[in-house]
Amino acid sequence: MIRLTNIQLITSNFQNLDVLILDGYIPISVVGKVYGNYKSKDNVERIRGLNTFRNYHNEKAGDLISCFLLYQNNLERIGLDRITSTILKLSTSHNKTKIALCGHGIKQDFCYRHVLREFLIANNIPVADNEKIDMQLQKKLWQYDEYKSRGHFNLTDEFVGETLEQCKWIFAKTMPNNPHTYTLRKEMEDDQLFLKLVSHIRYFGEIEIFEGVAYRVFYFNRFRYWEHPCDIKNEDVDLINRAILV
Repeated sequence: MIRLTNIQLITSNFQNLDVLILDGYIPISVVGKVYGNYKSKDNVERIRGLNTFRNYHNEKAGDLISCFLLYQNNLERIGLDRITSTILKLSTSHNKTKIALCGHGIKQDFCYRHVLREFLIANNIPVADNEKIDMQLQKKLWQYDEYKSRGHFNLTDEFVGETLEQCKWIFAKTMPNNPHTYTLRKEMEDDQLFLKLVSHIRYFGEIEIFEGVAYRVFYFNRFRYWEHPCDIKNEDVDLINRAILV
């Protein structure tokens, strides 16, 4: 493990960039490329591989549990050594020992910087509690499941599964690396029934990460079913995907 001896780590919001730079800090983005009208954003450093661009639809939906799991998965994928070695290299190249891990969240809002801080502390790397963040609140936010908050229609798994099995399924020719079929909303005569199926899949489905995207996956008999998180609201969903269990 790479030690960050004599390096001071804090967390901050991107809105404080000017002050941080004046105070001698190296600002590091915890979300990858910095978007937004921040005067000093060109001075923000990055850690290779640490980004949240695939979380966009989950963020827009307020699906915080998926955002947390995706980010945690990314941290584990790139590994502690890449994070600490990047911090050490930046400290050396800038000849500064003060680092600010920056994100978008304001005050007690959900923010990936708090997830990263928790990750570093868990690996015995101290990060100052300069923002006085309520971590109990943060951990509650990390478990917030927007799709469960929307409820369901008291359908049984058997009814949902058997109804889906009777649908017309089309092979997805454009995705040979992920062989599956899909059924279209317009093919089902009962539009409200389709939306009830969607709600059931999203409420009871298990969160699974595939190619950096978090899906709710519902299992029945020898199939798994899911929709895409780009459909923010349940009523936005126009198709349901299906794959055979192997």
